[in-house]
Amino acid sequence: RLDVGDRSGDKSGVRLETYVVPVEAGRTYAWTLRSLELDPTLTLSARTDEGAWELARNDDAPGLGRAAQIVWTADRTGDVELTVSGVRRSAAGDYLLTMEELRRRELRLGETVRGRLESGDARLYSDDSLVDYYWLPVRAGETYVLEAEGEGYTPFVFLETADRRPFGTSQPIGGEVDRVQLTYVSTEAGALFVGMGTVPQDGHGDYTLRVTTELVGELTLSVNGTLEEGDALLRDNTLADYHTFAATSGHTYVITMHSDDFDTFLLLESGGGLRVATNDDALQTDSRIVYRAERDDEMRVIANAFRPGMAGAYRLTVLDVAP
Repeated sequence: RLDVGDRSGDKSGVRLETYVVPVEAGRTYAWTLRSLELDPTLTLSARTDEGAWELARNDDAPGLGRAAQIVWTADRTGDVELTVSGVRRSAAGDYLLTMEELRRRELRLGETVRGRLESGDARLYSDDSLVDYYWLPVRAGETYVLEAEGEGYTPFVFLETADRRPFGTSQPIGGEVDRVQLTYVSTEAGALFVGMGTVPQDGHGDYTLRVTTELVGELTLSVNGTLEEGDALLRDNTLADYHTFAATSGHTYVITMHSDDFDTFLLLESGGGLRVATNDDALQTDSRIVYRAERDDEMRVIANAFRPGMAGAYRLTVLDVAP
């Protein structure tokens, strides 16, 4: 539970709790944080004698509502630190943090997987159909298209959330019974689990499975900017630029900031000046915030550097993903 007395982050002022967990090189782990009371954020860090640095951060897991998930492949054996926090300053509440090793095969964008459904594979509890499982890392604001083809039989593809709740149904492509397609529009980031199976009583055997993706939605704001001397300073003396966009109630917005020159940091405020979200390294060197508007509002995006003295060029976009 995050509560009064827990330590606060230096920059955001949110309450934090940190756990140390062991990992092994080459293994892939999924950490999932759930809370009905917090808008949770999960941060993965490494610590050495020289200091600590952030490895990954996430604030939304697919299909789970108020959840955060990080999927990460360890490049060394040792301990890592998981920091649990909320988005809003001084927020408190109960949470559940789970850790899982992903032993299934990863689906990589643009690569064709060749597999075979045969005796000994997993079976669906609902109808005893054969099924192979994969996991797919997804990013907010993108559409994923899964195409499967069975050799002489009708395949089907479905998705599962991190807590194994199935959703999504594949459809035949152009009337061909041995080729099917499933489209998934992601408004959150994390790991999805993909099931590749057969229609009951319709045979089994070799198959191919392929995933492609494209960014979808309406571009609401696009800025090529520069943080430089003379810009506004935040309380921690980091440089900042301010940008606004009109949010529509019920819409989801993906706000992304990228720079090749400095470590980026994003903050989002409502029209009334309330800080509703922060993020510094959601995807590699990018900062990304996924925000669902609860009402029509004039939002303010603060394009910021992570530390004082950092400066340079950046690109900021706001994408209206879906109502």
